[in-house]
Amino acid sequence: MIYMRLFSQDKTNWIMAGFVLIWMIGLLLMERRHKLSTEKKNITLGVCELPLLICIVHFILFGFKNRIMQSMLTFGGYYVMAIVIAWYPVLFKLKRRRLLYCLSALVACIGIIFTLGRPALGQCGTRNYTHMNYVESFQAAVNNMEEYDVLLDWKNIDIREVEDAILPYVIEAQEKDDPALFMAALCTYTYHFYDGHTWVKISDKALEEKTEQYLAGNDYGLSLIRLSDGDTIATLVDENSDVMNKGIHNGTKIVRWNGEDIDKAIAKTECIYTKEYGRWPVKDNEELFKPIFLAGKGEDTITVTYCDEKGQEKTVSLDCIGNYRDRLEHACAIMYDKDKITDGNFDTRMLSDTVGYFRITDEEYKLFSDVKGYITGSNDTIRNMYADKINALKEQGMEKLVIDCRNNTGGYSVAALELGSLFTDKDVFINYHSYMKGDKQIDVREEIMKADGRLSDIEVVVLTNSRCVSAGDYLVYCLAQCDNVTVAGLTTSAGSSQPVGGDCVMSDGLCSIRYPQNYMYADDGELFIDTDESRISRVPHDDKILLTREAVDKMYYENIDYELEYVIDKLGD
Repeated sequence: MIYMRLFSQDKTNWIMAGFVLIWMIGLLLMERRHKLSTEKKNITLGVCELPLLICIVHFILFGFKNRIMQSMLTFGGYYVMAIVIAWYPVLFKLKRRRLLYCLSALVACIGIIFTLGRPALGQCGTRNYTHMNYVESFQAAVNNMEEYDVLLDWKNIDIREVEDAILPYVIEAQEKDDPALFMAALCTYTYHFYDGHTWVKISDKALEEKTEQYLAGNDYGLSLIRLSDGDTIATLVDENSDVMNKGIHNGTKIVRWNGEDIDKAIAKTECIYTKEYGRWPVKDNEELFKPIFLAGKGEDTITVTYCDEKGQEKTVSLDCIGNYRDRLEHACAIMYDKDKITDGNFDTRMLSDTVGYFRITDEEYKLFSDVKGYITGSNDTIRNMYADKINALKEQGMEKLVIDCRNNTGGYSVAALELGSLFTDKDVFINYHSYMKGDKQIDVREEIMKADGRLSDIEVVVLTNSRCVSAGDYLVYCLAQCDNVTVAGLTTSAGSSQPVGGDCVMSDGLCSIRYPQNYMYADDGELFIDTDESRISRVPHDDKILLTREAVDKMYYENIDYELEYVIDKLGD
């Protein structure tokens, strides 16, 4: 993967690096031949300070607006080198200038290597649109994504159709000079890519909250959830609101929302939001959350039809009591068990006398070994850590294991291969890391889950959900290839694994639009893991846990981790 990210780097970075580096080397050669000397002080000063002057102008005109740190991280190597060159007239006067030349060159080279190498571990396709207005930066981002987004054809997305639908909202935000409305328009734009790696990263928390208020809608004193049997019921009913007085309680069946059949209203709802609540590659995953979002849709007053205790339909009007953001996030957090999963990354414990638990929040362990594994394709350090922790559970009597990957935010795919290797007694091909040269696929490296097998005799259940994404998706996929592993959850994992690299930094540095810019392929030539236009999950999901009334009661009102309880009971059988 590191090779692809270097290859796809912005060519202007290489041009800037080459200019300053050649200038520095040229000055050293000229001084060595006595063409620059202290006798020509004025010329020397001008020649040596020119790169610094250019860098200052570059910083002012082309640096990231309102993002000084990002400017320094992106262009800092050139700036450091220019500062070093500016000091050459002083070094020319010193007796030990050769040693100082070497030291200054070393500092400059470290700076430039960092500047050129950093994108290989992050956003290799960063583009600076911070000096443009809302409309200009939006259209520039669309143009950039049309050229570099690797999933457009795979998902059959007409990016120009999406642009046409969103542009009026961007124009409105521009006319009103409303940053939150602009963010809401961008979130609506990225939603329609149905990708866990395409999202809006908002820079300011206050702006993010205001954007969420735009997107959440009105609070009528309740939220909604649809059970696996098809019934939609009220949840999180506000005891201090008018809702309960009008006969709607937690668990009340809702049949119409604002005059429309509840199933039709849910079908039309789109889960557009910030953070993890606005990315839905897998259609079935979004279906579970649509009722939660529907509960914020409507004007100041709506009508709701419900079934009373006798099964009779009653229609009541509900007034807006505020913004729905807090109730929406609370409902979503419950579905993700956010408040119940307290274990840290790689934490282990015994759930019962024979069932062990291993929590994995991301695939990052120790920076040096992680980066080394990222480059070489293997990581003995993390594999041995996995084995030691699981063997420690075996010493406590563990016979069966739960690996909890819910809300796993990703990391290094090699870490997933190393864990999976412990549970398989045969080598398993996983994918190719590739890049495209014209229409030709160039495979850089193939990744194989090599057989270690020392834990292949343990029955394993992997818990996942729709916020298990990126290398988390990759981890679930790898583990699912092992004969002793079952994957379970209310939802499947996110379904997004193509490496992120695109990073369009928008007007005034308010946000970035992130998107996948590099490739991973399966052995059949199709893109690895990511959903296509059907939005059907391509990650194994052996045991879909049903959302029953009992499950809702335990999750919403008894603060019980229902999915984990379900798995423990299953393993107990």
